[in-house]
Amino acid sequence: MHVNVIIEQSVVDKINTAIYRFPDMETGGQLIGSIGKDAITGSYTVYVADLYHEISQVGTGSGFTFLPSYQSNAYFWCSQKYGGKLHIIGNFHSHANFPAFWSKTDDTMMRQLKGEALYIVASPSEGSWLFRFKDDEFDFCDDCRVTIASGGNVDTAIGKELIESPYIRPEGSAVVQYNAIPHYTSSQTKELAKRFDYGVDALHDKRVLLIGAGTIGNLMLESLVLSGVGRITIVDTDTYQIVNLPRSPMVSRSALNQPKAFALAKAAAEKACFPLTITGIKADICKLGFGFFESFDLVISVVDSMAVRQYVDRGCKVYKTAHISAGTGLLQSGFFGNVMFSPPGTHIDYAQMFGSGWRAHEEKKRSCAEYEDTTQPQVLAFSSRIAGLASDLALKWLLGRMADKKSVRKYVLKSAGEAVETDAASFQLVTYREPSEAAEGSSELFSRLGKLPTHFIRFDRREPKSGLYRLFRREFGDESESYQLDLEGLAMVLPVVYCNQPVASVNVCDVDIVDEVLFRLPPRHVYLVFTEDSEYLVELTFADAV
Repeated sequence: MHVNVIIEQSVVDKINTAIYRFPDMETGGQLIGSIGKDAITGSYTVYVADLYHEISQVGTGSGFTFLPSYQSNAYFWCSQKYGGKLHIIGNFHSHANFPAFWSKTDDTMMRQLKGEALYIVASPSEGSWLFRFKDDEFDFCDDCRVTIASGGNVDTAIGKELIESPYIRPEGSAVVQYNAIPHYTSSQTKELAKRFDYGVDALHDKRVLLIGAGTIGNLMLESLVLSGVGRITIVDTDTYQIVNLPRSPMVSRSALNQPKAFALAKAAAEKACFPLTITGIKADICKLGFGFFESFDLVISVVDSMAVRQYVDRGCKVYKTAHISAGTGLLQSGFFGNVMFSPPGTHIDYAQMFGSGWRAHEEKKRSCAEYEDTTQPQVLAFSSRIAGLASDLALKWLLGRMADKKSVRKYVLKSAGEAVETDAASFQLVTYREPSEAAEGSSELFSRLGKLPTHFIRFDRREPKSGLYRLFRREFGDESESYQLDLEGLAMVLPVVYCNQPVASVNVCDVDIVDEVLFRLPPRHVYLVFTEDSEYLVELTFADAV
Protein backbone atom coordinates (compact mmCIF):
# COMPACT_ATOMS: atom_id res chain seq x y z
CA MET A 1 0.00 0.00 0.00
CA HIS A 2 1.28 3.47 -0.85
CA VAL A 3 1.42 6.55 1.36
CA ASN A 4 0.27 9.99 0.18
CA VAL A 5 2.64 12.78 1.18
CA ILE A 6 1.63 16.42 0.78
CA ILE A 7 4.45 18.87 1.44
CA GLU A 8 4.28 22.65 1.40
CA GLN A 9 6.45 24.48 -1.12
CA SER A 10 7.90 26.52 1.75
CA VAL A 11 9.19 23.30 3.36
CA VAL A 12 10.84 22.22 0.12
CA ASP A 13 12.50 25.64 -0.11
CA LYS A 14 13.73 25.42 3.49
CA ILE A 15 15.19 21.95 2.97
CA ASN A 16 16.93 23.08 -0.22
CA THR A 17 18.37 26.08 1.60
CA ALA A 18 19.57 23.89 4.47
CA ILE A 19 21.30 21.22 2.38
CA TYR A 20 22.89 23.62 -0.11
CA ARG A 21 24.19 26.09 2.46
CA PHE A 22 27.08 23.70 3.15
CA PRO A 23 26.59 21.00 0.48
CA ASP A 24 29.75 19.10 1.45
CA MET A 25 28.55 18.65 5.04
CA GLU A 26 25.55 16.66 6.25
CA THR A 27 22.71 18.36 8.11
CA GLY A 28 19.16 17.63 9.24
CA GLY A 29 15.92 19.04 10.59
CA GLN A 30 12.55 18.14 12.08
CA LEU A 31 9.41 17.82 9.93
CA ILE A 32 6.27 19.41 11.37
CA GLY A 33 2.74 18.55 10.30
CA SER A 34 0.11 15.83 10.77
CA ILE A 35 -0.49 12.17 9.89
CA GLY A 36 -3.94 10.78 9.13
CA LYS A 37 -5.18 7.22 8.59
CA ASP A 38 -8.29 6.27 6.62
CA ALA A 39 -10.41 4.09 8.92
CA ILE A 40 -11.82 2.07 6.01
CA THR A 41 -8.89 1.58 3.64
CA GLY A 42 -6.13 1.87 6.23
CA SER A 43 -4.15 4.19 3.92
CA TYR A 44 -2.05 7.02 5.34
CA THR A 45 -1.83 10.67 4.33
CA VAL A 46 1.08 12.74 5.63
CA TYR A 47 0.94 16.53 5.58
CA VAL A 48 4.27 18.37 6.01
CA ALA A 49 3.54 21.99 6.91
CA ASP A 50 6.82 23.32 8.29
CA LEU A 51 10.43 22.55 9.11
CA TYR A 52 12.55 23.18 12.19
CA HIS A 53 16.21 23.59 11.30
CA GLU A 54 19.13 25.19 13.10
CA ILE A 55 21.86 26.62 10.86
CA SER A 56 24.51 25.69 13.41
CA GLN A 57 23.54 22.01 13.29
CA VAL A 58 26.04 20.71 10.74
CA GLY A 59 27.68 17.29 10.77
CA THR A 60 30.65 15.94 8.87
CA GLY A 61 31.02 14.96 5.24
CA SER A 62 29.72 11.49 6.07
CA GLY A 63 27.53 11.77 9.13
CA PHE A 64 24.99 13.78 11.12
CA THR A 65 23.49 13.17 14.56
CA PHE A 66 20.28 14.60 16.02
CA LEU A 67 21.50 15.67 19.48
CA PRO A 68 19.02 15.54 22.40
CA SER A 69 19.20 19.35 22.73
CA TYR A 70 18.28 19.72 19.05
CA GLN A 71 15.26 17.48 19.56
CA SER A 72 14.08 19.34 22.66
CA ASN A 73 14.52 22.73 20.96
CA ALA A 74 12.38 21.52 18.07
CA TYR A 75 9.60 20.26 20.37
CA PHE A 76 9.55 23.55 22.30
CA TRP A 77 9.51 25.66 19.11
CA CYS A 78 6.71 23.57 17.58
CA SER A 79 4.62 23.79 20.76
CA GLN A 80 5.07 27.56 20.99
CA LYS A 81 4.26 28.20 17.33
CA TYR A 82 1.44 25.74 16.70
CA GLY A 83 -0.04 25.19 20.16
CA GLY A 84 -0.65 21.48 19.68
CA LYS A 85 -2.39 21.79 16.30
CA LEU A 86 0.66 20.43 14.47
CA HIS A 87 3.39 18.13 15.73
CA ILE A 88 6.83 16.81 14.87
CA ILE A 89 6.14 13.92 12.50
CA GLY A 90 9.65 12.88 11.42
CA ASN A 91 12.89 14.30 10.14
CA PHE A 92 15.09 14.87 7.13
CA HIS A 93 18.85 14.59 6.76
CA SER A 94 21.29 15.03 3.89
CA HIS A 95 24.00 12.78 2.47
CA ALA A 96 26.36 15.53 1.25
CA ASN A 97 28.50 14.03 -1.54
CA PHE A 98 26.87 10.60 -1.43
CA PRO A 99 23.74 9.33 -3.19
CA ALA A 100 20.40 9.36 -1.40
CA PHE A 101 19.99 5.92 0.21
CA TRP A 102 18.92 4.38 3.52
CA SER A 103 22.03 3.40 5.47
CA LYS A 104 22.26 1.01 8.41
CA THR A 105 22.62 4.04 10.68
CA ASP A 106 19.39 5.44 9.24
CA ASP A 107 17.62 2.13 9.82
CA THR A 108 18.79 2.02 13.46
CA MET A 109 17.63 5.60 14.03
CA MET A 110 14.19 4.92 12.55
CA ARG A 111 13.68 1.76 14.64
CA GLN A 112 14.53 3.59 17.87
CA LEU A 113 11.64 6.04 17.50
CA LYS A 114 8.11 4.89 18.33
CA GLY A 115 5.00 5.91 16.44
CA GLU A 116 4.18 6.87 12.89
CA ALA A 117 6.80 8.99 11.17
CA LEU A 118 8.01 10.26 7.81
CA TYR A 119 11.70 10.33 6.92
CA ILE A 120 13.47 12.11 4.08
CA VAL A 121 17.05 11.68 2.93
CA ALA A 122 18.41 14.21 0.40
CA SER A 123 21.54 14.16 -1.73
CA PRO A 124 22.68 17.69 -2.70
CA SER A 125 25.39 16.24 -4.94
CA GLU A 126 22.87 14.31 -7.04
CA GLY A 127 19.80 16.51 -6.53
CA SER A 128 17.67 13.56 -5.42
CA TRP A 129 15.45 12.81 -2.40
CA LEU A 130 14.01 9.60 -0.94
CA PHE A 131 10.92 9.33 1.25
CA ARG A 132 10.12 6.53 3.73
CA PHE A 133 7.12 6.11 6.03
CA LYS A 134 7.00 4.02 9.24
CA ASP A 135 3.75 3.01 10.94
CA ASP A 136 3.05 1.97 14.56
CA GLU A 137 3.98 -1.64 13.80
CA PHE A 138 7.41 -0.64 12.48
CA ASP A 139 6.38 -1.54 8.96
CA PHE A 140 8.21 0.61 6.41
CA CYS A 141 6.79 1.91 3.13
CA ASP A 142 8.99 3.43 0.40
CA ASP A 143 6.06 3.94 -1.99
CA CYS A 144 5.48 7.56 -0.95
CA ARG A 145 3.54 9.53 -3.56
CA VAL A 146 4.66 13.09 -3.02
CA THR A 147 2.91 16.25 -4.19
CA ILE A 148 3.57 19.91 -3.51
CA ALA A 149 0.65 21.57 -1.72
CA SER A 150 0.80 24.55 -4.12
CA GLY A 151 0.14 22.20 -7.04
CA GLY A 152 3.74 21.93 -8.24
CA ASN A 153 5.71 18.82 -9.03
CA VAL A 154 8.25 17.64 -6.47
CA ASP A 155 10.68 16.67 -9.24
CA THR A 156 10.93 20.31 -10.34
CA ALA A 157 11.09 21.69 -6.80
CA ILE A 158 13.98 19.61 -5.52
CA GLY A 159 17.39 21.17 -6.06
CA LYS A 160 16.30 24.79 -6.22
CA GLU A 161 16.17 27.49 -3.57
CA LEU A 162 13.60 30.27 -3.86
CA ILE A 163 14.20 33.00 -1.29
CA GLU A 164 12.16 36.16 -0.83
CA SER A 165 14.55 38.89 0.30
CA PRO A 166 14.10 42.33 1.89
CA TYR A 167 14.82 45.17 -0.49
CA ILE A 168 15.29 48.91 -0.02
CA ARG A 169 12.51 50.42 -2.08
CA PRO A 170 12.88 53.46 -4.32
CA GLU A 171 10.85 56.43 -3.12
CA GLY A 172 7.15 56.23 -3.95
CA SER A 173 7.14 52.52 -4.77
CA ALA A 174 6.52 49.07 -3.34
CA VAL A 175 9.04 46.28 -3.92
CA VAL A 176 9.51 42.50 -3.73
CA GLN A 177 12.68 40.59 -4.53
CA TYR A 178 13.34 36.89 -5.10
CA ASN A 179 16.58 34.93 -5.34
CA ALA A 180 16.33 31.69 -7.30
CA ILE A 181 19.32 29.38 -6.86
CA PRO A 182 19.08 26.14 -8.86
CA HIS A 183 21.56 23.36 -8.09
CA TYR A 184 22.73 20.77 -10.61
CA THR A 185 24.91 17.70 -10.56
CA SER A 186 28.10 17.77 -12.65
CA SER A 187 26.50 15.62 -15.35
CA GLN A 188 23.42 17.86 -15.50
CA THR A 189 25.64 20.93 -15.80
CA LYS A 190 27.49 19.38 -18.73
CA GLU A 191 24.24 18.51 -20.49
CA LEU A 192 22.93 22.05 -20.06
CA ALA A 193 26.16 23.52 -21.40
CA LYS A 194 25.77 21.54 -24.63
CA ARG A 195 22.54 23.38 -25.42
CA PHE A 196 24.10 26.86 -25.39
CA ASP A 197 26.55 28.41 -27.83
CA TYR A 198 27.81 30.62 -25.00
CA GLY A 199 28.87 29.85 -21.44
CA VAL A 200 25.76 29.45 -19.29
CA ASP A 201 27.23 31.94 -16.82
CA ALA A 202 27.97 34.57 -19.50
CA LEU A 203 24.81 36.51 -18.63
CA HIS A 204 24.83 35.89 -14.88
CA ASP A 205 26.06 39.39 -13.95
CA LYS A 206 24.07 41.31 -16.57
CA ARG A 207 21.54 43.79 -15.20
CA VAL A 208 18.33 44.32 -17.19
CA LEU A 209 15.44 46.68 -16.45
CA LEU A 210 12.08 45.60 -17.90
CA ILE A 211 9.40 48.31 -17.90
CA GLY A 212 5.96 46.83 -18.53
CA ALA A 213 4.55 43.47 -17.44
CA GLY A 214 1.99 42.98 -20.19
CA THR A 215 2.02 40.52 -23.07
CA ILE A 216 5.39 41.47 -24.55
CA GLY A 217 6.85 41.86 -21.06
CA ASN A 218 5.78 38.30 -20.17
CA LEU A 219 7.22 36.86 -23.36
CA MET A 220 10.51 38.74 -23.18
CA LEU A 221 11.02 37.97 -19.50
CA GLU A 222 10.63 34.25 -20.15
CA SER A 223 13.30 34.44 -22.85
CA LEU A 224 15.71 36.45 -20.69
CA VAL A 225 15.29 34.20 -17.64
CA LEU A 226 15.68 30.92 -19.53
CA SER A 227 18.71 32.34 -21.35
CA GLY A 228 20.52 32.93 -18.06
CA VAL A 229 20.26 36.69 -17.44
CA GLY A 230 21.03 36.90 -13.73
CA ARG A 231 19.76 40.28 -12.48
CA ILE A 232 16.39 41.59 -13.66
CA THR A 233 14.19 44.41 -12.37
CA ILE A 234 10.53 44.75 -13.42
CA VAL A 235 8.63 48.03 -13.10
CA ASP A 236 4.86 48.30 -13.66
CA THR A 237 2.03 50.28 -12.08
CA ASP A 238 -0.93 47.97 -12.78
CA THR A 239 -2.48 44.80 -11.36
CA TYR A 240 -3.47 41.66 -13.26
CA GLN A 241 -7.15 41.44 -14.16
CA ILE A 242 -9.08 38.54 -15.66
CA VAL A 243 -8.79 40.02 -19.18
CA ASN A 244 -4.99 39.99 -18.87
CA LEU A 245 -4.66 36.23 -18.34
CA PRO A 246 -5.08 35.10 -21.99
CA ARG A 247 -2.25 37.47 -22.91
CA SER A 248 0.10 36.77 -19.98
CA PRO A 249 1.69 33.33 -20.46
CA MET A 250 4.10 33.57 -17.50
CA VAL A 251 1.45 33.97 -14.79
CA SER A 252 -1.52 31.91 -13.64
CA ARG A 253 -4.92 32.70 -12.17
CA SER A 254 -3.27 33.17 -8.76
CA ALA A 255 -1.90 36.47 -10.10
CA LEU A 256 -5.38 38.03 -10.24
CA ASN A 257 -5.56 41.38 -8.42
CA GLN A 258 -1.84 41.16 -7.67
CA PRO A 259 0.57 43.90 -8.78
CA LYS A 260 1.90 42.83 -12.16
CA ALA A 261 5.51 43.48 -11.19
CA PHE A 262 5.18 41.30 -8.06
CA ALA A 263 3.36 38.37 -9.67
CA LEU A 264 5.63 38.32 -12.71
CA ALA A 265 8.79 38.48 -10.59
CA LYS A 266 7.67 35.47 -8.55
CA ALA A 267 6.66 33.52 -11.66
CA ALA A 268 10.07 34.17 -13.20
CA ALA A 269 11.88 33.05 -10.06
CA GLU A 270 9.86 29.84 -9.97
CA LYS A 271 10.68 29.14 -13.61
CA ALA A 272 14.37 30.09 -13.48
CA CYS A 273 16.82 27.38 -14.51
CA PHE A 274 19.88 29.49 -13.67
CA PRO A 275 20.75 31.71 -10.69
CA LEU A 276 18.46 34.74 -10.74
CA THR A 277 17.90 37.79 -8.58
CA ILE A 278 14.66 39.40 -9.70
CA THR A 279 13.04 42.53 -8.30
CA GLY A 280 9.46 43.68 -8.84
CA ILE A 281 8.68 47.36 -8.34
CA LYS A 282 5.12 48.73 -8.37
CA ALA A 283 5.71 52.32 -9.44
CA ASP A 284 5.38 54.88 -12.21
CA ILE A 285 8.69 54.71 -14.06
CA CYS A 286 8.56 58.47 -14.66
CA LYS A 287 8.59 59.05 -10.90
CA LEU A 288 11.79 57.03 -10.54
CA GLY A 289 13.64 59.44 -12.83
CA PHE A 290 16.35 59.33 -15.49
CA GLY A 291 19.04 58.46 -12.94
CA PHE A 292 17.35 55.12 -12.24
CA PHE A 293 18.48 53.84 -15.65
CA GLU A 294 22.21 54.33 -15.18
CA SER A 295 22.96 51.12 -13.25
CA PHE A 296 21.58 48.78 -15.93
CA ASP A 297 23.33 47.14 -18.88
CA LEU A 298 20.09 47.25 -20.85
CA VAL A 299 16.69 48.90 -20.42
CA ILE A 300 13.62 47.42 -22.13
CA SER A 301 10.38 49.40 -22.30
CA VAL A 302 7.28 47.53 -23.47
CA VAL A 303 4.40 49.79 -22.44
CA ASP A 304 1.42 51.09 -24.44
CA SER A 305 2.24 54.77 -23.90
CA MET A 306 4.62 56.11 -26.54
CA ALA A 307 5.14 59.19 -24.37
CA VAL A 308 6.49 56.99 -21.58
CA ARG A 309 8.64 55.06 -24.05
CA GLN A 310 10.07 58.36 -25.28
CA TYR A 311 10.73 59.46 -21.70
CA VAL A 312 12.62 56.22 -21.00
CA ASP A 313 14.51 56.51 -24.27
CA ARG A 314 15.67 60.02 -23.42
CA GLY A 315 16.80 58.99 -19.96
CA CYS A 316 18.76 56.05 -21.37
CA LYS A 317 20.50 58.31 -23.86
CA VAL A 318 21.36 60.85 -21.18
CA TYR A 319 23.06 58.12 -19.11
CA LYS A 320 24.43 56.20 -22.12
CA THR A 321 22.44 53.03 -21.44
CA ALA A 322 21.32 50.72 -24.25
CA HIS A 323 17.54 50.78 -24.78
CA ILE A 324 15.12 48.47 -26.56
CA SER A 325 11.53 49.64 -26.97
CA ALA A 326 8.70 47.52 -28.36
CA GLY A 327 4.95 47.70 -28.75
CA THR A 328 1.96 46.59 -30.79
CA GLY A 329 -1.25 48.19 -31.94
CA LEU A 330 -4.31 47.75 -34.10
CA LEU A 331 -5.14 49.92 -37.10
CA GLN A 332 -7.73 49.48 -39.83
CA SER A 333 -5.23 47.39 -41.78
CA GLY A 334 -4.74 44.98 -38.87
CA PHE A 335 -2.05 44.35 -36.30
CA PHE A 336 1.23 46.21 -36.44
CA GLY A 337 4.19 46.52 -34.12
CA ASN A 338 7.60 48.06 -33.80
CA VAL A 339 10.90 47.34 -32.09
CA MET A 340 13.48 50.09 -31.63
CA PHE A 341 17.06 49.67 -30.53
CA SER A 342 19.20 52.60 -29.37
CA PRO A 343 22.81 51.82 -28.41
CA PRO A 344 24.62 54.10 -25.95
CA GLY A 345 26.00 57.36 -27.30
CA THR A 346 23.26 58.02 -29.88
CA HIS A 347 20.93 61.03 -29.88
CA ILE A 348 18.06 60.09 -32.19
CA ASP A 349 14.77 61.19 -30.64
CA TYR A 350 11.35 59.65 -31.27
CA ALA A 351 10.20 62.72 -33.18
CA GLN A 352 12.91 62.02 -35.76
CA MET A 353 12.12 58.30 -35.88
CA PHE A 354 8.37 58.75 -36.37
CA GLY A 355 8.11 62.20 -37.97
CA SER A 356 6.48 65.38 -36.71
CA GLY A 357 3.00 63.83 -36.67
CA TRP A 358 3.93 60.78 -34.63
CA ARG A 359 1.87 61.76 -31.59
CA ALA A 360 -1.29 62.25 -33.64
CA HIS A 361 -0.60 58.94 -35.38
CA GLU A 362 -0.24 57.17 -32.03
CA GLU A 363 -3.63 58.44 -30.89
CA LYS A 364 -5.22 56.28 -33.60
CA LYS A 365 -3.60 53.18 -32.15
CA ARG A 366 -5.57 51.27 -29.58
CA SER A 367 -4.16 49.49 -26.57
CA CYS A 368 -4.50 45.71 -26.48
CA ALA A 369 -6.91 46.26 -23.58
CA GLU A 370 -9.36 47.68 -26.13
CA TYR A 371 -9.17 44.81 -28.63
CA GLU A 372 -12.40 42.97 -29.37
CA ASP A 373 -12.79 39.53 -27.82
CA THR A 374 -12.47 37.89 -31.23
CA THR A 375 -8.94 39.20 -31.67
CA GLN A 376 -7.61 37.98 -28.32
CA PRO A 377 -5.88 34.82 -29.61
CA GLN A 378 -4.06 36.82 -32.27
CA VAL A 379 -2.81 39.34 -29.69
CA LEU A 380 -0.52 36.73 -28.14
CA ALA A 381 0.50 35.23 -31.48
CA PHE A 382 1.47 38.56 -33.03
CA SER A 383 3.09 39.84 -29.84
CA SER A 384 5.28 36.72 -29.86
CA ARG A 385 6.85 37.90 -33.12
CA ILE A 386 7.60 41.31 -31.62
CA ALA A 387 8.91 39.82 -28.37
CA GLY A 388 11.07 37.29 -30.23
CA LEU A 389 12.76 39.98 -32.30
CA ALA A 390 13.29 42.22 -29.27
CA SER A 391 14.65 39.32 -27.20
CA ASP A 392 17.07 38.37 -29.97
CA LEU A 393 18.40 41.95 -30.04
CA ALA A 394 18.65 41.99 -26.24
CA LEU A 395 20.71 38.79 -26.04
CA LYS A 396 23.00 39.84 -28.87
CA TRP A 397 23.68 43.13 -27.10
CA LEU A 398 24.27 41.55 -23.69
CA LEU A 399 26.60 38.93 -25.16
CA GLY A 400 28.57 41.53 -27.14
CA ARG A 401 27.62 39.93 -30.44
CA MET A 402 25.95 42.89 -32.15
CA ALA A 403 27.98 43.76 -35.23
CA ASP A 404 26.73 47.36 -35.55
CA LYS A 405 26.86 49.02 -32.13
CA LYS A 406 26.37 52.61 -33.30
CA SER A 407 23.19 52.74 -35.40
CA VAL A 408 19.70 53.39 -34.08
CA ARG A 409 17.29 50.93 -35.65
CA LYS A 410 13.53 50.66 -35.99
CA TYR A 411 11.91 47.38 -37.02
CA VAL A 412 8.30 47.56 -38.22
CA LEU A 413 6.18 44.41 -38.46
CA LYS A 414 2.65 43.85 -39.74
CA SER A 415 0.44 40.81 -39.29
CA ALA A 416 0.93 38.06 -41.86
CA GLY A 417 -1.60 35.98 -43.78
CA GLU A 418 -3.40 38.81 -45.59
CA ALA A 419 -2.01 38.34 -49.10
CA VAL A 420 1.28 37.47 -50.76
CA GLU A 421 2.02 41.09 -51.67
CA THR A 422 1.14 42.31 -48.18
CA ASP A 423 3.12 39.56 -46.46
CA ALA A 424 6.18 40.39 -48.55
CA ALA A 425 6.16 43.90 -47.07
CA SER A 426 5.25 42.88 -43.53
CA PHE A 427 8.78 43.48 -42.23
CA GLN A 428 10.74 46.71 -42.58
CA LEU A 429 14.02 47.94 -41.13
CA VAL A 430 14.96 51.62 -40.89
CA THR A 431 18.32 52.90 -39.63
CA TYR A 432 18.99 56.48 -38.51
CA ARG A 433 21.96 58.80 -38.63
CA GLU A 434 22.79 61.39 -36.00
CA PRO A 435 20.64 64.49 -36.67
CA SER A 436 21.84 67.99 -37.42
CA GLU A 437 20.51 70.85 -35.30
CA ALA A 438 18.19 71.94 -38.10
CA ALA A 439 16.82 68.47 -38.77
CA GLU A 440 13.12 67.87 -38.24
CA GLY A 441 12.59 66.18 -34.93
CA SER A 442 15.96 67.15 -33.48
CA SER A 443 15.64 67.12 -29.70
CA GLU A 444 15.92 70.17 -27.48
CA LEU A 445 17.53 67.93 -24.90
CA PHE A 446 20.06 66.28 -27.19
CA SER A 447 21.02 69.54 -28.88
CA ARG A 448 22.25 70.71 -25.47
CA LEU A 449 23.93 67.51 -24.33
CA GLY A 450 26.87 68.03 -26.63
CA LYS A 451 27.27 71.74 -25.85
CA LEU A 452 26.42 72.28 -22.20
CA PRO A 453 28.45 70.65 -19.44
CA THR A 454 26.38 68.69 -16.94
CA HIS A 455 26.44 70.05 -13.40
CA PHE A 456 25.87 67.63 -10.52
CA ILE A 457 23.98 68.99 -7.52
CA ARG A 458 22.73 67.18 -4.42
CA PHE A 459 20.02 68.79 -2.27
CA ASP A 460 17.78 67.82 0.66
CA ARG A 461 14.19 68.83 -0.14
CA ARG A 462 13.41 69.16 3.56
CA GLU A 463 15.64 72.23 3.63
CA PRO A 464 14.45 75.71 2.55
CA LYS A 465 14.64 76.38 -1.17
CA SER A 466 17.18 79.12 -0.50
CA GLY A 467 19.71 76.33 0.05
CA LEU A 468 19.20 75.08 -3.52
CA TYR A 469 19.50 78.67 -4.75
CA ARG A 470 22.89 79.05 -3.08
CA LEU A 471 24.04 75.72 -4.54
CA PHE A 472 23.07 76.92 -8.02
CA ARG A 473 24.93 80.23 -7.60
CA ARG A 474 28.06 78.50 -6.32
CA GLU A 475 28.01 75.83 -9.03
CA PHE A 476 27.25 78.17 -11.95
CA GLY A 477 29.42 81.04 -10.73
CA ASP A 478 26.87 83.75 -11.57
CA GLU A 479 24.81 86.21 -9.52
CA SER A 480 21.31 85.65 -10.89
CA GLU A 481 18.43 86.63 -8.62
CA SER A 482 16.49 83.46 -9.51
CA TYR A 483 16.67 80.27 -11.56
CA GLN A 484 13.92 78.41 -13.39
CA LEU A 485 13.99 74.63 -13.02
CA ASP A 486 12.33 73.43 -16.24
CA LEU A 487 9.98 70.47 -15.69
CA GLU A 488 8.50 70.28 -19.15
CA GLY A 489 10.86 70.96 -22.03
CA LEU A 490 13.54 68.34 -21.41
CA ALA A 491 11.85 65.92 -19.03
CA MET A 492 8.89 65.64 -21.43
CA VAL A 493 6.54 63.53 -19.32
CA LEU A 494 7.38 64.18 -15.68
CA PRO A 495 4.14 63.39 -13.80
CA VAL A 496 4.14 66.78 -12.08
CA VAL A 497 3.58 68.43 -15.48
CA TYR A 498 0.44 66.42 -16.19
CA CYS A 499 -1.18 66.21 -12.76
CA ASN A 500 -4.44 67.94 -11.80
CA GLN A 501 -2.50 71.07 -10.88
CA PRO A 502 0.25 71.10 -13.52
CA VAL A 503 3.57 72.74 -12.80
CA ALA A 504 5.82 73.48 -15.77
CA SER A 505 8.74 74.96 -13.82
CA VAL A 506 9.99 75.72 -10.32
CA ASN A 507 11.27 79.18 -9.43
CA VAL A 508 14.42 78.75 -7.32
CA CYS A 509 15.23 81.95 -5.43
CA ASP A 510 16.56 83.15 -2.08
CA VAL A 511 13.44 82.44 0.03
CA ASP A 512 13.37 80.42 3.25
CA ILE A 513 10.48 78.12 2.40
CA VAL A 514 10.27 74.40 1.71
CA ASP A 515 8.85 73.91 -1.79
CA GLU A 516 6.35 71.01 -1.82
CA VAL A 517 6.61 70.69 -5.61
CA LEU A 518 10.15 69.34 -5.24
CA PHE A 519 8.78 66.34 -3.34
CA ARG A 520 6.85 65.35 -6.47
CA LEU A 521 9.99 65.12 -8.58
CA PRO A 522 12.08 61.96 -9.17
CA PRO A 523 14.95 61.18 -6.78
CA ARG A 524 17.53 61.76 -9.54
CA HIS A 525 16.90 63.50 -12.82
CA VAL A 526 18.37 65.82 -15.45
CA TYR A 527 16.87 69.30 -15.91
CA LEU A 528 17.45 72.44 -17.89
CA VAL A 529 17.96 75.35 -15.48
CA PHE A 530 17.78 78.79 -17.04
CA THR A 531 18.01 82.48 -16.20
CA GLU A 532 17.36 85.53 -18.35
CA ASP A 533 20.87 85.28 -19.80
CA SER A 534 22.05 81.69 -19.42
CA GLU A 535 21.00 78.06 -19.31
CA TYR A 536 22.57 75.07 -17.59
CA LEU A 537 22.16 71.31 -17.74
CA VAL A 538 21.86 69.92 -14.20
CA GLU A 539 21.64 66.44 -12.72
CA LEU A 540 19.72 67.06 -9.50
CA THR A 541 19.78 64.36 -6.82
CA PHE A 542 17.59 64.67 -3.74
CA ALA A 543 19.59 63.47 -0.74
CA ASP A 544 16.47 62.74 1.31
CA ALA A 545 15.27 60.19 -1.28
CA VAL A 546 18.49 58.20 -1.73
